[in-house]
Amino acid sequence: MAGTSSAMMVQLAFTAFGMTTLLRTLGVWFEWIRWIGVAYLVYLGVRQWLATPTDLTQIKPQPRSARAILARGFLVSLTKSKDVALLRRRFFLNLLQRMKGRMGE
Repeated sequence: MAGTSSAMMVQLAFTAFGMTTLLRTLGVWFEWIRWIGVAYLVYLGVRQWLATPTDLTQIKPQPRSARAILARGFLVSLTKSKDVALLRRRFFLNLLQRMKGRMGE
């Protein structure tokens, strides 16, 4: 939870400082990255489908430190594009509308 919240704070800061404009101009690059990600997911799916099944009841959980859990949650949440879009729509556009309303008065 703390990792996810920390990542959302970073995304909010990027949004507030206009990074969405920069990211929008680099859309072509992100399209390529997206299709590379699609190919990688297909590869992983086929590899998993062809692998022999594993009995998960025989596997013990690996102990992890709180720092590792925080870092993983932070990185996963930071790289989710849905969160960036949500922040842009909810916070940044709302802020612009409020500023526009005040400037028009």
